[in-house]
Amino acid sequence: MSDSKKPDGSIKAPHGGVQGVSDMMNHLDPEHRARLMKNIAERDPSLAEKIESQMCTYEHLATVDSKQLALLVREVSRTKLVAALRGSSEDVKSAIFGGLSKRHAEELQQEMKDLGPQMKRNVEEAKAEILEKAKELEAAGKLSFRMGPQFSGNETV
Repeated sequence: MSDSKKPDGSIKAPHGGVQGVSDMMNHLDPEHRARLMKNIAERDPSLAEKIESQMCTYEHLATVDSKQLALLVREVSRTKLVAALRGSSEDVKSAIFGGLSKRHAEELQQEMKDLGPQMKRNVEEAKAEILEKAKELEAAGKLSFRMGPQFSGNETV
């Protein structure tokens, strides 16, 4: 019997339980993730809350320190950033613009207007690329997502 199998034949996962589900959710596209989380919440609201508290999504960028967000902005392509901002919540936009100089923020806002309507797929791809870069920076210790109920906005500690 392989080390990766349990006696009942099921496969051992490196991360089980809530963390394992959260990790899997992070790899789903936003539409499927939202639908699956809705189904979980209908059956077990407490479990859904636990899963969400450990997930890292694009919306969590609103919890990142403004200086760290400025670093992220420098690390991603401007085209991707502008496309992602077109589909971002006001919280994420405020957080990103808050870490930039007034002139830089105004330039990005103008580029968003000039870009015009975008296909949702392209916006979601841009968001995913930015989130992936944020996760790389987090792994390198250069960025920190402040997640959990105490960080529902842009508070600092």
